[in-house]
Amino acid sequence: MPYFNQLPLVSYTDLETGNNTIALTNILTRSSFLKDIMNNTAVWYEYQVKDNETPEMIADKLYDDPNRHWIVLMFNQIMDPYYSFPMSSPVLNTYITNKYVNPYALHHYEQKTVYEVFLNSLPQYSNEVITTLSALQQNMTTGLLETTPFLPAIGASLEADAYTEYFGSGITINVTITNYAISNYTYEELENEKRRTIKLLDKKYVISVENEFRRLMRDGN
Repeated sequence: MPYFNQLPLVSYTDLETGNNTIALTNILTRSSFLKDIMNNTAVWYEYQVKDNETPEMIADKLYDDPNRHWIVLMFNQIMDPYYSFPMSSPVLNTYITNKYVNPYALHHYEQKTVYEVFLNSLPQYSNEVITTLSALQQNMTTGLLETTPFLPAIGASLEADAYTEYFGSGITINVTITNYAISNYTYEELENEKRRTIKLLDKKYVISVENEFRRLMRDGN
């Protein structure tokens, strides 16, 4: 089902002449009906977008019709299919080059804290927390801003701290804190990778969603 064919028309009048009224597709029309079913985890599943894969290709592969790409986009609340959807490597490279004067300059620092839990010296599980790290920190004694220690060069990492916490019943936690310098290029790469995990409507619900969308565009409620 072509998306734009379902949108209502609006009358547009030439503001200079006051005539030549024409009917145009109201591309600003939005429907929130998908938000309700998005909360129902039984009707969707997670999907990893492959490099060079477009919404049209996904719709054709999974919904048997490339025109159903609007379901892929709307279900993930994506309004910009070019830059809000995972970009292919060539497109991403061009995007970064156009956005930054120096793609390899510092974007920000990150600190990764890894927690490794052991029971009687046997590994149980691990967890990691990543936070943005400021290049300056306040000296609690003088109140002055000072350069944060253990700041690595761009594209590198530097261990800031490592220690072990001991608890009863044989439980120990190894904590490792590492600082990273993230370049503009790496930041955009990481953001693009985050966008690869999308939600897809189960194929068996596609017809129902299309019918409901037609009804909403027709009736307006």
